[in-house]
Amino acid sequence: MPWNDCFEAADFHDIASSFSNYTPKLDDFFAKNAELVLSEALKLYKDDKDIIKLIHTIIYSDNRQFAKAFRNTAVSGIISESALETSAGIQSTLGKNITSLQYLKPGGSFSIKEWFSNSNETGWLFITANPSQRATLCPLISAWISIAIKALMCRNPNHDNKNMWFMLDELLALQKVSSLPVALAESRKYGGCFVAGLQNIHQLEAIYGAAECASMLDLFNSKFIFRVSDQVTAYKSALTLGEQEIIETQENCPMAQILCEMG
Repeated sequence: MPWNDCFEAADFHDIASSFSNYTPKLDDFFAKNAELVLSEALKLYKDDKDIIKLIHTIIYSDNRQFAKAFRNTAVSGIISESALETSAGIQSTLGKNITSLQYLKPGGSFSIKEWFSNSNETGWLFITANPSQRATLCPLISAWISIAIKALMCRNPNHDNKNMWFMLDELLALQKVSSLPVALAESRKYGGCFVAGLQNIHQLEAIYGAAECASMLDLFNSKFIFRVSDQVTAYKSALTLGEQEIIETQENCPMAQILCEMG
């Protein structure tokens, strides 16, 4: 349940942002405000942790019911019966982003943050999905990974933290994990270690943008490059490995000089 990792007020917004497709470059009004509305919706049902009520309010209620649910919240200014078109746009965006929550079983009590803080835990936490489920569960998996990364960075950097390995096989199968670029740059002092696999650079640039993609690739200190068929990816991989200039010396020796030396 998303509430299992909400211990402070900021946690609600952190989890809501994990289900968002908002990017500052596009500055999508509906996507940005969908984050705020989901944050408030999580707060509305934090006591009973009723995932069914949450989904019904966001996805299945009509425009007036949707506006009524948020009447006394921080988003009442943008979700109201007097601005039904705006409310409908936000509700539609939000409904698409949280579809994966419908597959959670009510009553779950597992908390990723508590698992991280338990020093007796020595095993692995697997977050995976079948290929047929991946498109639907992608936002949920990305949110869980983001929660795990933020839990890592809540560690005290002054303690002797054990290494925590994140094995992100098929990184490009996830939607944007907003906490990942920061974690690659700063998580070492918290014991964070990241291994990620990708097939070509184009897909990573499409998710994170060209500049952030280049920055992320630079932060992976060790790289293993196998067969690459894409020309651009192959070229950039070659640049990553480095270049060297080889000067070959050639000398022409006249035949008369050779015969003289032999004689």
